Amino acid sequence: MNLSRVGRSALLPILALALVLPAPVKAQKGYAITSMDVTLAVQADGAYRVTERIGYDFRGSSVTFAYRDIPRRYLGGFALDSVTAADGRRLDDVKLSRQNGAERIRWSFPPTLGPAEYTLAYTVRGALFRSGGHDIVDWDAVGKGWSVPISNLHIVMLLPAALAPDSASMGAPLGKISRAEGGWRIDYQYAYLPARTAYRVIVYLPATLAGRSDWPGVESHVAGVAPPRPRLPVDLRWRIPLMALLGLVPGIWLFVLWRGPKRESMSAGAPPTSLPQAAAILPEFTGGPARVFAAVLLDLAARGHLQLRRTSTGRGIFRQKRVEVEIGDVEGDELSPFEQSFLDEVRRYPSLGEFGTKARRYRRTTLLGLRRDALAEGLIEDHTRRSVLLLSVAALMEAGALALIITSAVRPRGAGYPSLPWGVLLIAASSGLFLPAFLFRTTTETGALLRAQVLAYLASVRREIEQMVRVSPIEGARAYMTHLPWLTLDVKVTAYWVQKLAAALKKADGELPTPGWAIDLTDGASKGSAAYVAFMPYYHVTVAAAGAASPG
Repeated sequence: MNLSRVGRSALLPILALALVLPAPVKAQKGYAITSMDVTLAVQADGAYRVTERIGYDFRGSSVTFAYRDIPRRYLGGFALDSVTAADGRRLDDVKLSRQNGAERIRWSFPPTLGPAEYTLAYTVRGALFRSGGHDIVDWDAVGKGWSVPISNLHIVMLLPAALAPDSASMGAPLGKISRAEGGWRIDYQYAYLPARTAYRVIVYLPATLAGRSDWPGVESHVAGVAPPRPRLPVDLRWRIPLMALLGLVPGIWLFVLWRGPKRESMSAGAPPTSLPQAAAILPEFTGGPARVFAAVLLDLAARGHLQLRRTSTGRGIFRQKRVEVEIGDVEGDELSPFEQSFLDEVRRYPSLGEFGTKARRYRRTTLLGLRRDALAEGLIEDHTRRSVLLLSVAALMEAGALALIITSAVRPRGAGYPSLPWGVLLIAASSGLFLPAFLFRTTTETGALLRAQVLAYLASVRREIEQMVRVSPIEGARAYMTHLPWLTLDVKVTAYWVQKLAAALKKADGELPTPGWAIDLTDGASKGSAAYVAFMPYYHVTVAAAGAASPG
């Protein structure tokens, strides 16, 4: 029989009986563990009868009591049968108490110096559990609480006859199996166990104690500071990834099916739409629609309807910079309803920063209005009800998956580990549903074509400016200032992108006229070419204004 194969393929259970060293009264009193004999007898009803005989050698000064803590975790019941001393030595007192989730056995005796031996006997119920078609004994026969090494460790496990193995013996450290009266016996020997080292014994039994169906492996483990972490069975190692993949498939399929039509524009010219309408049909996950306020603000400034001034308030570390707006009238340039309502709202605040923090309701209502207009014009389709339903289903699946996974981790018996793949399937399926669930709005055929025209135009302008900057940074800066309202909708035109343009201007020869509506009254003069010095105030004002008008 190949025991290593059996051990690898079986589930590592979570039961641990951590037996703590009976401690002397004072830490400075020396002692040694000269021997430890532990016998665990598995009963027909699944209970354990445990007997432990420990040999001490108290050195330096006498000791009057000792104790042992046995954690109650994973134990259905615990009963102390007896505590006795070798050679009939008298025990003054034996107490059983519960402290910090453990059963503490404490026994007192007359002052003792030199060799001494004590035997503890107790019964444990509910420690045997079932998983993967086996009844499993997972028992830490020593525990890691010993502060001194243990010499001559001997562990015996007794099994009923119905659980008899086919193999006659097994070499150390796996254990030696032999026939015993009324059943079978497994012996483990370890000559020297270092301090704070556990000795864990795991035995896989037939599915029920009523009869023998298949002899499982016998495994012992000498752990260091802690027992080994549980490992998944071999069959679960491929079933779990497969379940995760299968769970993601429905969500991905629905996302591809529902994401809306995709079109490519054959023209890179200016799209036949306004800034607000163009923003309304941009992908929402990029934040494109919310950029409409900054785009319209800069467009109105370029058309002379307002002036932007960057100023500073306060002193020292309390100094803050803000952008103030001065609104004027321009004859012959009629404002759209969107532009007029935007100016009326901006007029209410002393700075764009306050508009950004206090006008959230206005911005939210305005964006909803843009979406309604796009919906009425047949540019987008609304799927809010469908998305809410999918999110609700995904949340329920997440809760069910969490329950299954917790059950597998905490109680790996019966339907324990077998429930883990189903938990993974549910959590993957719920994660996959988030993809189509966030498709609250998609474009129609007409909207997809218009969006393609907008994106193509933005990409064309961006690439044209990048090419111009390589040849003439000043001409590139002029083109940037001309197209800035539209470029504000382009997610690829970031602050870093504009900084590269500014860096190219540092060594450019020539003058760069800048608009008079962008005024920077803050301290700090720029150093570089005349074009760079002229561009930086415009850069600071427009970047600050865009960030305040369309806060992230």
